[in-house]
Amino acid sequence: MRKQLSITLFCVVFFFSNHTFSASLLLSPSSVNAMEGDIVSLDLLAVFSDDPTLGGGIDIFYDQSVLRFDGFSFDTALDLDAGFSRQPDVLANELEGIAFGNFNGISDDGRVGTLTFTAISESANSPIDIAITDNALAGGPFISGTDFTTVQTLDLTGSSVSVSAVPLPAAVWLFGSALGLLTFKSRSQKFTKHSN
Repeated sequence: MRKQLSITLFCVVFFFSNHTFSASLLLSPSSVNAMEGDIVSLDLLAVFSDDPTLGGGIDIFYDQSVLRFDGFSFDTALDLDAGFSRQPDVLANELEGIAFGNFNGISDDGRVGTLTFTAISESANSPIDIAITDNALAGGPFISGTDFTTVQTLDLTGSSVSVSAVPLPAAVWLFGSALGLLTFKSRSQKFTKHSN
């Protein structure tokens, strides 16, 4: 009996000492289909309910030849410290240094903000990936709000965007065919008049 109790106690202690909490950032929706000229909005979502955070910084990578960055707006519903929030620097194919946090800790799940792009050209390598990486320089590394010392390892999930050309409506093809037929008919009538 004593041996069984010792084994059970060992298993419980082992489980809790090795339990890793999950913290993640993701872009939603996970995939988008757009046409040239469309606005593409992606929400940056935070999941810190298992392991609260003080905050940190991230970078977003995308293809500038396909998407034009229009802006990033922080969501006011998530309890973020305005002094900690940082807009990204726009570099070639990168949004560098989006930072957010709260010195009291963020333990809620929710939307950090919304990225807005305009689809400017068809994607040759469709779909294109929009990736997230952590950036310890912009806002510091993500630090656990539980012990205030542990650097958090985040699950980072990006998105993908497929951009296609705007198709010509069927009416344009019908109009072009009718115009060609009228041109042919008027030329054939002129040819018939000159022949006689």
